[in-house]
Amino acid sequence: MSVKDIQRLSILNINNLYKTLVCGLILLISRDFLWSTGSEIKMTERWLNAATWQWQAELPVPKVTINNEIRASVIEISGLDNSVRGGFPSIPVYRKLFNALPDEITYQVQSGGQSYMQLSALVEIFWDTPVTGNDSPSIATPPDESKSFSTYPMRLVEIDFIGYVKGVPLSCVSIYPYQLLDNGRQIKCFSTVTVQVAIKPGNRLQKNVSQSDESLLKALDIRSGEVRRLVKPHTPLAKTASIFPAGKILARFTVDEDGIYRISCKTLSDSGVVLKNVDPRTFRLYNQHKEVPIYLNGESDGVFNRGDYIEFFGRRNRNSVADYEYDPFSDKNVYWLTWGENYGLRYAEESVQVNSPIDETIVPIDYLFTAHIEVNDAFHRLGQVDIDKPTYVRDHWFFDEGIYGGTTRQYTFQLSYPNPNNIKDFSAELTLHGLTYDNAGIHEVK
Repeated sequence: MSVKDIQRLSILNINNLYKTLVCGLILLISRDFLWSTGSEIKMTERWLNAATWQWQAELPVPKVTINNEIRASVIEISGLDNSVRGGFPSIPVYRKLFNALPDEITYQVQSGGQSYMQLSALVEIFWDTPVTGNDSPSIATPPDESKSFSTYPMRLVEIDFIGYVKGVPLSCVSIYPYQLLDNGRQIKCFSTVTVQVAIKPGNRLQKNVSQSDESLLKALDIRSGEVRRLVKPHTPLAKTASIFPAGKILARFTVDEDGIYRISCKTLSDSGVVLKNVDPRTFRLYNQHKEVPIYLNGESDGVFNRGDYIEFFGRRNRNSVADYEYDPFSDKNVYWLTWGENYGLRYAEESVQVNSPIDETIVPIDYLFTAHIEVNDAFHRLGQVDIDKPTYVRDHWFFDEGIYGGTTRQYTFQLSYPNPNNIKDFSAELTLHGLTYDNAGIHEVK
């Protein structure tokens, strides 16, 4: 079964919706009301002992404004960030990193002083938007009224595994002091929330810290001398290898270029995949008998809805039989999607918000990159070259008909977004192939 119409995206940026900041009393603007409070959240966090952390907060009534440009409510609390989970409402959240695996973390929640607030518009939503060339990304998208939920988020506390940094496992505890009810038309507020997190160390980690890690530990807010690492080296964000699900129901599709690919709910349905009662958290993607990570928008509710989708980084089939770039037989690389059993491998989501003083923040302006430039406009049989070897060991495609002796030819290459102010050296590697035969002399290229 082949999945059709995979949408290929050039670049994905998560774009923050413009927020309308309004101060003052209650205003009437286009029949939309504005609630505003001058209060800030009062919160404290502390370690009760080496394994128990506590967060306490006295919560004000949230500030709700209306973004008339997209007809969406914007919920804000001074002192808290807003969640940016793609395709879901943006609500205030407090996050804390822990040097622990998710199954080592337990928590208790106490809340008090419940109250409710009606919203005149659905809450703003963050979306991934494609960007190509010099085009500006879309600023905002109206909320998806088709996405239904009774309560979001379902729990006030969520635990996510972030990954490994130099063998240090990191899990993120997200605390949501407010919840949306009635498909996002009502806010459930609390006057106080206390969360107590306990770490129960297992035998998979051991204490290990070096002086070179001090800056990393400070940035992660992990106390020196208390860091725990895997007993054995671990590949970042790796997961125990899984066996290819032969004999299971599979969806097959192919890619022939490197890039980010999207598979929508509609694409799967149109291809004959029955999605009823399918938990999207069990979606697993395989390539060449190995599971590869995916990003799945909208999986947390356990239902693959109309607006949900899968994204992954697909790779063109690599040459595995000879020492040149493109495979001599096919560029197509086959991916397999299955579902219905264990939860699948996912990309880690991390916030890129700067949380340190700007004068202490290092902002990179460029990075090293290797660009492969190849044009395959001319085919040569090379019938008199390496006649004792199979034909596929040589690349038979070239830029053009070649450069004849005693002539000069100029080739122009375009680089994407080079740094014109970089004074460092760069290197270029050129591959040539001779076409003359026996006793033709030595080729010299200048």
